[in-house]
Amino acid sequence: MPVLRIGEVASSAVLDTAFAWLCQRRIDYADSADIWNVRRRWPELKLQLQRDLLEGQYRFQPLRCIRTSDGDCIELWTALDALVLKAMAIVLHRRLDFPRSCYHMPGKDGEEMRGAKAAVRHICSRLPSNQFVFRSDVKSYYASIDHSVLLALVRDRIDDRRLLDLVVWYLRRTVDENCLYTTVTVGISLGCPLSPVMAAIYLELLDRRMEATGPIYARFALV
Repeated sequence: MPVLRIGEVASSAVLDTAFAWLCQRRIDYADSADIWNVRRRWPELKLQLQRDLLEGQYRFQPLRCIRTSDGDCIELWTALDALVLKAMAIVLHRRLDFPRSCYHMPGKDGEEMRGAKAAVRHICSRLPSNQFVFRSDVKSYYASIDHSVLLALVRDRIDDRRLLDLVVWYLRRTVDENCLYTTVTVGISLGCPLSPVMAAIYLELLDRRMEATGPIYARFALV
C-alpha cells in the first residue's frame, strides 16, 4: 500500500500548484467571489492552511448548489476548500497506480494524453481485429456512489487519519440550496477536483478484472 501522508498535501510545492490551478479555474469569477480574497492573502493563508492540515483541524465549509439547465446540482466549494481538494487530488494521482484502461485519469509526466478522445482512438485502432463493440453506461454514476464502499476502498490506500478525515468530510458534505441545508449521504460532488480520483478508485477493481479477461477494454467518465 502506498504511504500517503497529509504532509505531502500540505507541502508548499503542492499547495502552490493547487493555488495556480484555482486562480486559472476561477479567473472569470465575479468581483465579490472569495477567490480574490484568497489571491490577495495567499502567503498568509497558506501558512495557516498548512498548520490546520498538519494538525488535523481543517474542515470543509457548506457548499452552494447551482442548478444546471438539465436539473443537475453543481456544488460550488469555497475557494480555499477547492484548493485543498485539488491538492489532495494531485497527491493521490501522483502516488496511486490506476489501470491504463481508466482513461479519465490524466497521464503521469511523460505519458500520452488521456481522456474520452484517447479512449475512442484506442477502441478504433482495435476495430480491424474485432467483430463487435459493446458500449455501456452507468446512469448518474457520481450521484449513485455508495459512501461506505468508497471509504473502504480509500482506507486500503490511505493510512493517515488526517487525510482520511478530509475524505470523510468531502463525502458527507453539507449543501446549501436557497438556505436549505442538506447533508449528503450518497454520491460524490460534481465539478470537484477530487471527484475524478474518487470515481477511479471506486471502479478500479472492475477495470483490473476487465483487463485481465482479455477483451479490448476502455473506460472513461465525463467529468
